[in-house]
Amino acid sequence: MQNGQSYQRIFVVIIDSLGIGATADANQFESLGADTLGHLGEHFRVRLQLPTFQKMGLGNLHPIMGMSSLEKLHAAYGQMSSISTGLSDRES
Repeated sequence: MQNGQSYQRIFVVIIDSLGIGATADANQFESLGADTLGHLGEHFRVRLQLPTFQKMGLGNLHPIMGMSSLEKLHAAYGQMSSISTGLSDRES
Protein backbone atom coordinates (compact mmCIF):
# COMPACT_ATOMS: atom_id res chain seq x y z
CA MET A 1 0.00 0.00 0.00
CA GLN A 2 1.28 3.43 -0.82
CA ASN A 3 0.71 6.75 0.92
CA GLY A 4 -1.72 9.02 -0.82
CA GLN A 5 -3.78 6.15 -2.21
CA SER A 6 -7.54 6.55 -1.98
CA TYR A 7 -9.98 3.73 -1.38
CA GLN A 8 -13.66 3.26 -2.05
CA ARG A 9 -13.98 0.71 0.76
CA ILE A 10 -11.95 -0.37 3.74
CA PHE A 11 -12.53 -3.63 5.58
CA VAL A 12 -11.34 -4.06 9.14
CA VAL A 13 -10.82 -7.61 10.41
CA ILE A 14 -10.71 -7.96 14.19
CA ILE A 15 -9.94 -11.35 15.68
CA ASP A 16 -11.02 -10.68 19.25
CA SER A 17 -9.42 -12.74 22.03
CA LEU A 18 -6.96 -14.46 19.69
CA GLY A 19 -3.96 -13.42 21.76
CA ILE A 20 -0.84 -12.34 19.93
CA GLY A 21 1.69 -11.86 22.72
CA ALA A 22 1.34 -10.33 26.16
CA THR A 23 0.21 -6.73 26.62
CA ALA A 24 2.19 -4.13 28.55
CA ASP A 25 -0.03 -4.62 31.62
CA ALA A 26 0.03 -8.45 31.52
CA ASN A 27 1.60 -8.69 34.97
CA GLN A 28 -1.47 -7.02 36.51
CA PHE A 29 -3.69 -9.79 35.17
CA GLU A 30 -1.41 -12.80 35.69
CA SER A 31 -1.03 -13.22 31.93
CA LEU A 32 2.72 -12.83 31.39
CA GLY A 33 3.72 -15.01 28.45
CA ALA A 34 0.22 -14.91 26.96
CA ASP A 35 0.35 -15.77 23.28
CA THR A 36 -2.56 -17.94 22.16
CA LEU A 37 -1.64 -17.93 18.47
CA GLY A 38 2.04 -18.63 19.08
CA HIS A 39 1.28 -21.41 21.57
CA LEU A 40 -1.12 -23.07 19.12
CA GLY A 41 1.65 -23.21 16.54
CA GLU A 42 4.10 -24.62 19.08
CA HIS A 43 1.64 -27.17 20.50
CA PHE A 44 0.58 -28.68 17.20
CA ARG A 45 4.09 -28.39 15.72
CA VAL A 46 2.67 -27.91 12.26
CA ARG A 47 3.05 -25.20 9.72
CA LEU A 48 0.10 -22.89 10.21
CA GLN A 49 -1.55 -22.51 6.83
CA LEU A 50 -3.39 -19.23 6.87
CA PRO A 51 -2.46 -17.85 3.43
CA THR A 52 -4.99 -15.03 3.36
CA PHE A 53 -3.99 -13.77 6.81
CA GLN A 54 -0.33 -14.15 5.86
CA LYS A 55 -0.89 -11.91 2.80
CA MET A 56 -2.59 -9.44 5.13
CA GLY A 57 0.49 -9.26 7.40
CA LEU A 58 -0.07 -11.84 10.16
CA GLY A 59 3.40 -13.33 9.68
CA ASN A 60 4.88 -9.82 9.84
CA LEU A 61 3.03 -9.03 13.06
CA HIS A 62 4.06 -12.14 14.96
CA PRO A 63 6.68 -14.85 14.36
CA ILE A 64 4.32 -17.81 14.02
CA MET A 65 5.64 -21.32 13.48
CA GLY A 66 5.98 -21.94 9.76
CA MET A 67 4.57 -18.60 8.64
CA SER A 68 7.14 -16.23 7.22
CA SER A 69 6.84 -12.48 6.95
CA LEU A 70 6.23 -11.02 3.50
CA GLU A 71 7.50 -7.83 1.90
CA LYS A 72 4.61 -7.41 -0.54
CA LEU A 73 1.32 -7.40 1.36
CA HIS A 74 -2.30 -7.07 0.29
CA ALA A 75 -3.29 -5.06 3.36
CA ALA A 76 -2.17 -2.85 6.19
CA TYR A 77 -1.89 -4.60 9.56
CA GLY A 78 -1.63 -3.73 13.21
CA GLN A 79 -2.20 -4.91 16.73
CA MET A 80 -4.60 -3.38 19.23
CA SER A 81 -4.79 -3.59 22.98
CA SER A 82 -7.32 -2.34 25.50
CA ILE A 83 -6.92 1.08 27.02
CA SER A 84 -9.30 0.25 29.87
CA THR A 85 -9.76 -2.83 32.03
CA GLY A 86 -13.48 -2.23 32.10
CA LEU A 87 -13.43 -2.23 35.91
CA SER A 88 -14.66 0.70 37.93
CA ASP A 89 -12.60 2.02 40.84
CA ARG A 90 -14.79 0.02 43.23
CA GLU A 91 -14.05 -3.30 41.46
CA SER A 92 -10.29 -2.97 41.00
